[in-house]
Amino acid sequence: MEVLKSRLLHSSLLTARVWRMRDAGFILARVTFIFHRCGSVFRSAVRLKMAAVIGSQPAFQELFTNISFKFSPAESTDVVQSLKRNYGGKFNSFENQDLLSSLQLLLKHGFVSDNKLTLIEEFVAPKSKQEQQIKEMIKSFNDFRKYHVDPEKELPGRQGEIKGITKKLETTQELLAVNLFGSGGVGKTTLAKEVCSKWQGKHYVFDLREAMDMRAIYLKIMISLGLRSVPVNFVDLDYAVRRIHDKIRPLNQPALFLLDNVDRFTAGQGKEGKNLKTAFVEFLMKLSEFDGEYNKTLKLLLTSRTQLQDVRKVDNFEVKSLESSFSEEILISKGMVDINSQQKNELISISKGIPLLLNGLAAILRQERKSAHELITEVQKEESKKLKLEKDSKEKRFDFEEEGVDIVQFFIIREMFNSLPTDGLKVSAVSISLFCGPFSASTAAKILGLSPSEALVLLEGLVTSAIIFVVNEEAKEVMYDIHPLLKRYAESIKDDESFRMAYLEAKGRFHQHFMSRMEKIAKLIEPDYVRAFRQFETDRANYEFTVEISLQSDYFMVPGEFLENALIASLFNAMLTEEKQIKLFHSWAEMCEDDGRSGMRPAVILLCLYVLK
Repeated sequence: MEVLKSRLLHSSLLTARVWRMRDAGFILARVTFIFHRCGSVFRSAVRLKMAAVIGSQPAFQELFTNISFKFSPAESTDVVQSLKRNYGGKFNSFENQDLLSSLQLLLKHGFVSDNKLTLIEEFVAPKSKQEQQIKEMIKSFNDFRKYHVDPEKELPGRQGEIKGITKKLETTQELLAVNLFGSGGVGKTTLAKEVCSKWQGKHYVFDLREAMDMRAIYLKIMISLGLRSVPVNFVDLDYAVRRIHDKIRPLNQPALFLLDNVDRFTAGQGKEGKNLKTAFVEFLMKLSEFDGEYNKTLKLLLTSRTQLQDVRKVDNFEVKSLESSFSEEILISKGMVDINSQQKNELISISKGIPLLLNGLAAILRQERKSAHELITEVQKEESKKLKLEKDSKEKRFDFEEEGVDIVQFFIIREMFNSLPTDGLKVSAVSISLFCGPFSASTAAKILGLSPSEALVLLEGLVTSAIIFVVNEEAKEVMYDIHPLLKRYAESIKDDESFRMAYLEAKGRFHQHFMSRMEKIAKLIEPDYVRAFRQFETDRANYEFTVEISLQSDYFMVPGEFLENALIASLFNAMLTEEKQIKLFHSWAEMCEDDGRSGMRPAVILLCLYVLK
């Protein structure tokens, strides 16, 4: 007992001395941990260099050291082995009980940072029997640092644009809308959301990437605004505008609508595109008026890859690539080390100042997946070979020219995926491309076929790797999303031998999950039609994609009971357009062959006729 007291006293003294010596703080904290474990003095000497990098953040060092004390050897092993399995790379160099070094590497590689402790709170802490104490430590840490500005939350190089766009919205008389346009990945949505966050009034964000027609826009906006009793079968322009005006009129403050990803309605290509553009512009004009007069209460902000041409009162604002100094700021802020000035300039030139690509490069370098020299050398090889991507079958479907990126920028996107250090991360990156919009960790776990904790580790890994991003950090349930450009690339490689089986399995789970949810919604149609409609509409894109999957022979399934058939068919009848209904029911009838015993084909035909009556 006396020996134990002596060691504890010695450990406490060492800990107290840590914070008197800021330059050597990381060493003393490491010594404290070593004495606590008794006998592991030399085990981690090879990692002192890494600790030196982290030593500039003593608050994190203290937090990690205190957390490590709360884990038994078995619990530490569980955490470290999971990090090795999911993140690989440098984590594989640690011994299985070396939790402290693993936590330090999470910080160094960007998995955790100021105001970003999701992995520690929701993955590491629950693996200890002293979870509650660990969470109290984290809470104290957050309370102490809540006024600290996280540099990663700043938006480099856009402050002037934010002020300029805001001024246009606030002061320009009779302005219909400001349309932020530019190439994919340049940061249009990020910039627009930053304008919204600084808006002096109420703001609403509507993601319209999956909207195929004006009715979808009307419903998306009205339901997002919380409007009740929306008439499902008949929603026209005048009705939608009237209900929206009724919602914002009582606010008594300026309202800003962000209509995000409206490319389909601004391009005006072909007959259908021109009709959509005409209808969309009419909607904007009526939305911006109250009782025939210009509306000073509601302002409209759009994001699109194209200008909204030949439309009066629309200010087309081009979002350009970042200047060199701000591009450098993104790379440096992400923890780039061991890079000279020439390499830095070459990497900035390669990315052409596009934030999506800059963040991807920074993640690769910070996580030490490849060095700056390796990346630059490989780019030079790509350029010298003048690679023709159309000859590569597995990447043929990704039209990089149509997406507005050149061959070098395409290389960065490909490398963002290819350099992921584990198969788990790569497969997850491809599988989540199934989602048509934001998704939760719990839903992703079901689609990936993993436990919630393992799914969380992979999702946070993809966030740190700049493949996906967090939509709503402050929300009760965090939602994730993938940039449309990266989603399209992931879709283009899903049939590659490395991903095909895992993707098909995920697709099957996706179909099963959302079909099961639709069956539950279908049962609400008669008792609570409005509730059923709202539930369907809030995730319409994923449900409609599920319907498309169900038309494929490998996934085709009609429930055995006629009543269940009728419920699902009634749901489709209520929620889908007539064109989609006809396509769906026709496919059902064609795919259900009469086996001579059950009379399946006639039954399905009768069902479809019954629903369409």
